[in-house]
Amino acid sequence: MKKAEKRIKMIQIFEKQGMIDSIIRDSVDECLALDDPSTDLIKRLKAEMKRWYGFELTDDQIKEYYDYYRDYHSLEEMGFDTVEREDFGYYLAHKITGLNWPMNGDDDNIKKEFYKSLAENAPKMGYKWNQ
Repeated sequence: MKKAEKRIKMIQIFEKQGMIDSIIRDSVDECLALDDPSTDLIKRLKAEMKRWYGFELTDDQIKEYYDYYRDYHSLEEMGFDTVEREDFGYYLAHKITGLNWPMNGDDDNIKKEFYKSLAENAPKMGYKWNQ
């Protein structure tokens, strides 16, 4: 559920209880802000994904992955190191191309097909990728 939808639902819950005013709305907004990854974490993820994979990601693209990942782990607790970075790369690769990110031992044709698909599909899907 998107943040705006959550906000509406939460306010409706308070309205049913006869408790709605600006303080409740402000409190709901503060609670929803807790769901957002911190600005520092977003900056770090952006920098790492650009450096290692060539993606220039938006805040929303980072938050989308963050929401996907937190179903399994917490990035704040786990950090963002090799495993998490590779998981993000694989997540983007599969989302954009439908293929897995190639490994060192993969055939050159598999690598060429993957990178061609990534270059063609990334812009179509709103991702900026520098080869």
